[in-house]
Amino acid sequence: MATPWPQQPTWPTPFREHATRLSAYLQDALTCIDRTQRQPVPADHVMALIHGTLTFILKVQHTPDLNTICDALSILQTETKANSE
Repeated sequence: MATPWPQQPTWPTPFREHATRLSAYLQDALTCIDRTQRQPVPADHVMALIHGTLTFILKVQHTPDLNTICDALSILQTETKANSE
């Protein structure tokens, strides 16, 4: 009996949820590869892994880091104080 591959997920929009789902999918894929004694991986599963990884990377690249957000808030706070005086 063939070892079933994990179902190909739809990747969620929030990047933290995407990371969680991608991590679980990758772990399931590794388990499947180990169970099948390293037989070739079907192309559609490789494509799902690559797609999930690439979309996650793009989401993280376009997410502002906390320093940028803190700097913007600090500037707004300074401008608000200056305008109120």
